Amino acid sequence: MRLSIQSVPAILIIFICAFFFSCPQSEQVTIRTNALSVEELESGNASITYTEALVTFVSGEVYVKGTSDWEYLEIGNIVHSNETIKVSEDSLCELQFGENSVVRIQENTEIHLKDFWLEPEQTAVDIYLALGTILCKVSKLSAAESFKIRTRTAVCGVRGTEFMVSVTSSKDTVLAVKEGKVAIIPPSVESDRINEEAEIENVKVKALVKKIEDSALVIEANQEVTIDEETAKETARIVSVMVDEVKQVDQKEELTEEELERVNTLITKTNEKINKVINRPQEIKAENKQELKSLDQIEIKKVRVVPSAALKEKPKAETEKVVPALKVEKEEEIAKKEKPKTESIPSEDKATITRVTDTEERQTEEKNCKIIDEFNSPIIDSQWFWVRENPDAWSLTERPGYMTITTEKGDLWKFHNDGKNILIMNILPLDLQIDTKLEIYPTNQWHNAKIIVYCNDDNYVAVGMGFYKVVDCYSERYGNIVNKPHYCSENIVYLRLVKKGNKYTGYFSIDGINYTFIGEHNNSGIKNLKVGICADSGDRNPKKIKAYFDYFQITYMPIKLEE
Repeated sequence: MRLSIQSVPAILIIFICAFFFSCPQSEQVTIRTNALSVEELESGNASITYTEALVTFVSGEVYVKGTSDWEYLEIGNIVHSNETIKVSEDSLCELQFGENSVVRIQENTEIHLKDFWLEPEQTAVDIYLALGTILCKVSKLSAAESFKIRTRTAVCGVRGTEFMVSVTSSKDTVLAVKEGKVAIIPPSVESDRINEEAEIENVKVKALVKKIEDSALVIEANQEVTIDEETAKETARIVSVMVDEVKQVDQKEELTEEELERVNTLITKTNEKINKVINRPQEIKAENKQELKSLDQIEIKKVRVVPSAALKEKPKAETEKVVPALKVEKEEEIAKKEKPKTESIPSEDKATITRVTDTEERQTEEKNCKIIDEFNSPIIDSQWFWVRENPDAWSLTERPGYMTITTEKGDLWKFHNDGKNILIMNILPLDLQIDTKLEIYPTNQWHNAKIIVYCNDDNYVAVGMGFYKVVDCYSERYGNIVNKPHYCSENIVYLRLVKKGNKYTGYFSIDGINYTFIGEHNNSGIKNLKVGICADSGDRNPKKIKAYFDYFQITYMPIKLEE
């Protein structure tokens, strides 16, 4: 029987349209490519940075959306702050934050990763649950750490526990605790939010306001509580009255003890009103207790959490070898600066990447952040990872102070997609510049070594050097190559690739000071970027040669995040 659309009730038509428009369409969804292998996850040697959360389990269809389109999530993928995750029906996803917490996102659930920072002893995780259910297993946190789940009607904060948060179709928030304790407050009660709304400046008044949050309702093991929209609205009204009064007091330059006591009394009374509005904890319901049992199956994987390019400021070390100040031909001359100070960031295996910040004379908003690996250690830094690694074809000890890559049969050109030993690292979603100093002696037209901004084998931009001392700036988007070559007179060359938005510009230099323009590409097809180096021999299996990379540098530009 053929169903005519006219025979369907209007309300059902609206429901069907809403369903299909709210779900990622399969023909528009690609697979996220920034994945660790299952072997790495199981080995216990996987490494993530302070700004990366790790997908440790996926069943069914799970999607992620950051600044680009929706993508499928798979085991081993990396996700970041300001990304949204959707889990479809009959599906689930487990997400690990650093070394001490994991969440299971249940079916028909959507979360937004508001912000997280996973430095040991300073971990801070902030997740917004829009709809559905998440199960959380959090190891004991220090006093300086935090783990929060937000919803439309509540904020749940923990120090170390196992619990579940659900947002129902009516927007009610249900918190159920299996082990430990969880504090819960309506969003309007957060002290930071009150201080902002009341524009509070006085430190003593801020301390008194903090008492409201500190008096939050605490849900213990085998208890649950519900905060509905009416409760959240009434709490916001109560807090609003208090804010108006506190604002009047705080406007004075100096407060007397009497005025501070008045604020204290006001806050105490506000607490009492809030406690009358919020529901009391109840014994956990059988269905929630059953769902919480799933936490017994959730495992916190053994991973290493290492520094990233987003490091907080640390004391500066003595000045080390730094790439000289650079100038570009056919571009505006870069202003001369003092030699920048550097700081070394050792990983657990003692390989070192150096972080460089510009001199203090420059304005804060103009500062660049530089990451330099000078390849001085015999052990590769843990921020790097390989694509199709052959451990016998690269070395940090053959020529100390260099990354030596021996070319092999294979490359990324068009449909080949079999290039070996592509060394890459994850980056922040910022405009940037990558640099290296390369030495290579090609013996035929297929030999090539390059720096690369890489999404996958069919989407990348590279600047490299090959036979006849030709330097290239070339772009591949969905298998289609655009190449812009330029002749170079030497076998030792400085290569540079600048990314500004979707525009990629290649340069080369003989002396590391004066740079010559090679070519420019506009490639909006590459997302979830990594950067790095590689060398190959093409598909004709010519003689193997060696490419020597003296250093690799990332310079993040003083430009706002991509939209």
